[in-house]
Amino acid sequence: MSWREALRPASFRGVPFYVEDADQQGGRRQAVHEFPQRDDVYVEDLGLRPHEFRIDGYVLGADYMAGRDALIAAADAPGTGTLVHPYRGSLTVSCMSWTTRESARDGGIAWVTLIFIASAAAQPTSVEDTGALVEDAAAVAEAEGTDGLVDQFSVEGQAGFVAESAAGRVQGLVDRLDPALTRLGAGRDALSGVTLRLATLRQEALQMVRRVPDLAGAVAGLVTSARLLANTPRAALRELRGLIGLNTGARTPGDTPARIVERANVDALERLVTLVAAAEAGRAVAAMPFASYDEAVAVRDDLADRLDSAAQAAADAGDDGAFRALSALRLAVTRDVTRRGGSLARIYSYTPPATEPALVTAHRLYGQAGRADEIVERNRVPHPGFVPGAEPLEVLTDG
Repeated sequence: MSWREALRPASFRGVPFYVEDADQQGGRRQAVHEFPQRDDVYVEDLGLRPHEFRIDGYVLGADYMAGRDALIAAADAPGTGTLVHPYRGSLTVSCMSWTTRESARDGGIAWVTLIFIASAAAQPTSVEDTGALVEDAAAVAEAEGTDGLVDQFSVEGQAGFVAESAAGRVQGLVDRLDPALTRLGAGRDALSGVTLRLATLRQEALQMVRRVPDLAGAVAGLVTSARLLANTPRAALRELRGLIGLNTGARTPGDTPARIVERANVDALERLVTLVAAAEAGRAVAAMPFASYDEAVAVRDDLADRLDSAAQAAADAGDDGAFRALSALRLAVTRDVTRRGGSLARIYSYTPPATEPALVTAHRLYGQAGRADEIVERNRVPHPGFVPGAEPLEVLTDG
């Protein structure tokens, strides 16, 4: 095959053009270090210089202007593109610059000079699924709580007051959960089902404390309902965060075997609520959208502090399983919110010089009036036509 037969029709990003001349240059990047009072130099090799391609070409014909404009648009497009070089074949390049020249003398043709730099093809990137890590940590914490109740809670072979005390704690827990779940504003059917479960647990508490696996499932299910009933993840988090580190009341003193078992039962019940509430709070945060970096950090730090306090309390009590589960959940939530919130807009304060419509404020800040509603909603402005002047507003950076 002759060299003429090997030539390929030139194009960039699929836009064809003709080639008159083509140049290529390369080499190595060198840093030359000179030293005073010395005749020699030190040349530091910094690696290969990117290959640069200069092409002098043209588009012609009765509709050459359309071809010229298409080629310019391809050259102006961001990122890398495919250059079919007549002598070098297909190359992944970035267009560094272009020039065109037209004249009345050479009508029907536009001369084009294009300068490209060879660029590595975009490599696939991986993004850690931090939401899945939160779910995994939440499942471990939840299992730690339910398994712990089954292992540590018992009224068998004990005096009657031990079972009665445990049942009283369960009923107290129901009284604590009832208003929290009602506040979530779920639909009537869903709420009526939870209300029935609460009433059943309250009425059958004395029987349930003798069926520990059923008790664990009933309590864990009710705590989980705080997330499932909520209209938004934020509403769920508002109720769940108060259940982390729940204290159902003072412990009965005494060193008799029955009193020790009585206190152990209370500890196991509170441990279950804390671990399940922490798990569901982590799931709620993982599903929560954030409008700004500041909002994400506030939610992250608040939950992280609560999980840290609960983990520290577990460590002080010698509960290694709960400590590990809560610490792992705290780490997973922190990583998830940090990843999702890191690129969000920041909140800052802006004071309009005078009372003006929100459309004007939005256009001044962002160059687009379409963000007027965002300003009105964030600052609870009574009327969008009158954003108060000389009063600071909370606005987002143009992120």
